[in-house]
Amino acid sequence: MKQNLKWIFLIITLFIAVEITTVVLMNRYKNSEAYIPALNVTGDVSKPQSIKTMKGFDTSSIMHNNKKTKAILLKDVIKKSGPWVKNNNIFIVGDDGLTAEIQDNDLEECYIAFTSANGWECINNNYPVSSNIKRITKIVIASNSSAQNFGMNIINPEKNLLSITPGQLFMKQILLTRNFEGKASVNHNGKIFEDTIYTLHQYVKLKDLADTGSGIIVMGQDGAYGTDSGDGYLELMGNTIDYVYSDLKERVVNIKGILVNAPQESNMDAYYDVQYFLYNGENVMVILTDGFGYNQYEKYMESNSMPYLKSLPIAAKASAEFIPVTNTGLAAIITGKSPQENGVYSRSQRELKVPTIFDYVNKIGKKGVLVEGNIKILDTKGDIVLNTDKNSNGTFDDEIYESALNAVNEKKNFIFVHFHSIDDAGHNFGPLGGNTIKAAKQVDAYIKDMVSKWHGEVIITSDHGMHSAKTAGDHGSFAYEDMIVPYMIIKGGK
Repeated sequence: MKQNLKWIFLIITLFIAVEITTVVLMNRYKNSEAYIPALNVTGDVSKPQSIKTMKGFDTSSIMHNNKKTKAILLKDVIKKSGPWVKNNNIFIVGDDGLTAEIQDNDLEECYIAFTSANGWECINNNYPVSSNIKRITKIVIASNSSAQNFGMNIINPEKNLLSITPGQLFMKQILLTRNFEGKASVNHNGKIFEDTIYTLHQYVKLKDLADTGSGIIVMGQDGAYGTDSGDGYLELMGNTIDYVYSDLKERVVNIKGILVNAPQESNMDAYYDVQYFLYNGENVMVILTDGFGYNQYEKYMESNSMPYLKSLPIAAKASAEFIPVTNTGLAAIITGKSPQENGVYSRSQRELKVPTIFDYVNKIGKKGVLVEGNIKILDTKGDIVLNTDKNSNGTFDDEIYESALNAVNEKKNFIFVHFHSIDDAGHNFGPLGGNTIKAAKQVDAYIKDMVSKWHGEVIITSDHGMHSAKTAGDHGSFAYEDMIVPYMIIKGGK
């Protein structure tokens, strides 16, 4: 009897020890930081997210599969990401590619939860059960409306072809590729162990969106610039789009536009043409007609609004630079370098990272001058003549004209003349408005007289164009009206 009691006591003691050990291990597991995969929120949002915890969100206790489950509202996740516009498509994507699409204007009873069985999962009580995607890897927000300034545009020299946002790109046909990244090896006891590394990417082929023609120019938000045949791809990167070259190695990041069937000429050519003529003993005058795009040029030639320019050989179509504003265009023209290289890609920059044509003029011992408006737009070296509206007629182009004639009489080797009135009038009255045409006619007369008095080469181009806006005219968008400008070279003299 005593022996039986002893065994019973040992069994009870062992059982209690196992229970205590189990509780301790469970507590350790609960308190440990187990791996939780990230839930990425991307697309047409200002704040892409990588969610690894529910912290920072209001949580609710909901019933799911007859169990109480801790969850967060899907609309709170969307709101925290900061959608660019209202009315979006929401794509919920699982790790196996299974995707559900719902609208963001009806997200009542839509939740996101994390469970040990299904990872991040969607619990939509008002939608069909097929929308309850399990093991979610990402949520993509795609605008239902046009959002031209939020995404990237595809244009050619004659028209605007396509505006597409990062979220809308996700809706296009996607090509999955594994990119080779490299090999690694180690030596263990004389035996080599080697592995090969790949990364998985989702691309959209550019040629599926537009005919790339004879080649493309790709431009990015912060001055990035690249040329290619057009055989490359677009890739969604958070809330931006990258252009990936066909070799799948090089890329242009955060692109704002692609110019397909791109013209051979660029307003940057002025830098090299001036160098060529000066090197060969020719004097050169560059006339910059601010805000005068090729679209305006064609319309003005049709209406004979600029009779002198119409009498000349037809101007070539040339590409401008993004962002199409005066700082950016002027910097590219006087340096021959893209915004990425010269350091000026918006109105905010003034300092150049590379030498200018004025530096070259000084280097070879020539006499040059910049005839400008009332302010110095860029931090350039050399002789500069600023002009104010002395006669209070609403423009200083007449003063610029007189200063340019003085420079001609002083027998300068290089004169750069920057007229402003077409751009000024375009902002107030539109690119094809009556007062803008009036300003263009006056500039045309100035150019005719200046060219007749100049003995040398003359280059006429623009920093950017202008498109019609709600109020009048504007520029700064990746639109063909802003990005395509005239370019011509003529001989001076009567």
